[in-house]
Amino acid sequence: MDILRAGTTPTQPSNTVTLTNSGPVQLTTGQLLRATVQSVTNSLVRLNVDGKMLTARTEVPLQPQQKVLLEVTQSNPIHVTMQVLKQAAEPQSPSPHPPTLPAQLGAMLNAWGVEADEINLTIAQGLLKHGQSITPADIQTVRNLWRGLADHQLNQLDTVAYLHTKQLPVNKEAVTLADQWLNASPKITQQLTNLRLSLSETYSHLQSLAGKPDFPARLASTVQTALAEMSQWSVSTDTPPQELAARLTHLIKSLGTPPEAELARSQANVASPTQLPVQRNGQPLSASPPAGVQANSGSVTDETPPPANPVKGGEPPLTGSSNQAVPPQSETATHAAKPLATEPTASLPNPIHRLASAINETLARPDLDEATRQTLGRLSGQLEETAKALGSLQLSNASNPINPTSNHAYFFPIPLNLPGGDQTAQLKVYRQPGRRNVDPDNMRLALLLDLPELGEIAVNLSVYRSERQLTGQILSGQAQTNQLVTAELADLHDSLSALGYQVNGLTADMLPVEERNKFGAEAETMTLTLSQVNVRA
Repeated sequence: MDILRAGTTPTQPSNTVTLTNSGPVQLTTGQLLRATVQSVTNSLVRLNVDGKMLTARTEVPLQPQQKVLLEVTQSNPIHVTMQVLKQAAEPQSPSPHPPTLPAQLGAMLNAWGVEADEINLTIAQGLLKHGQSITPADIQTVRNLWRGLADHQLNQLDTVAYLHTKQLPVNKEAVTLADQWLNASPKITQQLTNLRLSLSETYSHLQSLAGKPDFPARLASTVQTALAEMSQWSVSTDTPPQELAARLTHLIKSLGTPPEAELARSQANVASPTQLPVQRNGQPLSASPPAGVQANSGSVTDETPPPANPVKGGEPPLTGSSNQAVPPQSETATHAAKPLATEPTASLPNPIHRLASAINETLARPDLDEATRQTLGRLSGQLEETAKALGSLQLSNASNPINPTSNHAYFFPIPLNLPGGDQTAQLKVYRQPGRRNVDPDNMRLALLLDLPELGEIAVNLSVYRSERQLTGQILSGQAQTNQLVTAELADLHDSLSALGYQVNGLTADMLPVEERNKFGAEAETMTLTLSQVNVRA
């Protein structure tokens, strides 16, 4: 198989092509790639390699959406030749990242001069799974990054490979968040529900102490405020359209901004000054944080601004654990432990940090009774887990490198109150090609939901805010759901019009087969019937 740069077509069939290694994918001899066939026209095939598009000429019969494994057999500045490799059988159970590997992977590593031990084989599988590509240099880099972790373990290899392929920092906190995202399947809705119950119990306990000399008045006020805020952290399917729109904006700001700002700060300190992680090109990774994401009044910008009242030394720890975010330091600074922030609790913009700071202040009091100490300790642990889950979601948002040819998006969890129980939907906000920001006046959105009875549903919207116009499409994974949605399109049109938009088009169709089973791992088991779901909401 010979590769053409996307957009070029040879004047006559030939095995010689015009591709330089300054194209969308850097190709070197011996490199291993996994690609998805996008389209086939005669002997020309378009391949998607981790969001990057290549055009190839091949005589190998391929089908659209087929996954192929390729090895670069020859590479020079103008000509790249690849061969299709035999792959191991796909697993029977569905998986978002099937471990498709060549049967001769071990022999291939040996041919590269790389020892085919358990560590390198695990790294190679992780690189192929998360980045669709393997090179000997990448294997060595990931191994070095992994060995640079304190108390490194074999089960961290896949996580480090993920961070490396996504060009993210590698440190203890990043590994913790990435592991949470890859393996723990954070149940955001259930965690928020449990946290709200714990807050209610804590507030009742604190109120029982009112009037006593040791009554923690500041903590009680902070818990009360947190309860009021969390009441807005979920939406019901029977919520009126105007209120639903306002709730979604509030949710993006509440559930999106805090972990994003926290992650951006922690990324400034991914390694000690004496050992910066390296990227694929062997150059040190910059110690400055990458562009973050901030949700603000329904828009997403390409920079995460500092808090209005920045806390000296960074945000306070959530529970005093070693997994807390590390405050920014200069490259000449030492890694001395930072004291707990002494700024007033009210100055912290993150509601989770405000509450954690108030709890830590109260736990530091020597006159605190044991019952209150235990209650606050449990609540502190829940805050830590919730912050970790939200941080892992933001890590996934930051894991897509800027690429002018791909349509990457940011995901925000939307807790839903449904008749059969709570579930989390995903709001997908597409960013501009080649940039990290979203154009607020021309925005593409998708709301993703997966229910046992209704199946997978994707609501795609193109919103032109300046003209107050939109077009929409609802894709369903099940035929019965598609029929139900089609019957409700007129009412949905009226609901969108009630929001003040001119609806230029609204259609319903089946979700393409290749797009199914791609929703988040948070699908919770529920028993629902079609009559219980308000499709218009």
